[in-house]
Amino acid sequence: MAQDASLAGAPDVLHTMMDLSQATKSLQKATLEWKNVKECADKINKEALELQELVEKAQEEVQRLKAQLQPKRERIEAQEEEEDDIENVNDWTLTKHRSEATRVQSRRNTTMGSHMHTHTYTL
Repeated sequence: MAQDASLAGAPDVLHTMMDLSQATKSLQKATLEWKNVKECADKINKEALELQELVEKAQEEVQRLKAQLQPKRERIEAQEEEEDDIENVNDWTLTKHRSEATRVQSRRNTTMGSHMHTHTYTL
């Protein structure tokens, strides 16, 4: 009877060993495939970083060249308009005088900081 029990368990052990062997082969195959994919991904990431650096350099170059071709004309034109307004002060109306005074005061407040809004604390 003891032999019958050991013989009955033998096919299960043999079957389990075959399953283990197959699972080990599947693990090795999956591990090898994973390593190959990881190597490809690392290579692609490296290339992507290099390309990103090239794109950033190209964008900087484009901005630099655009700045050379298109200087800040708006500011120059605004200064010319201000100079024209200053030269024609005698032609200003009272409304124009007031608006210019307000504009200049606002510019001073933003440039130097308004004294009206500063707080002084004493102890």
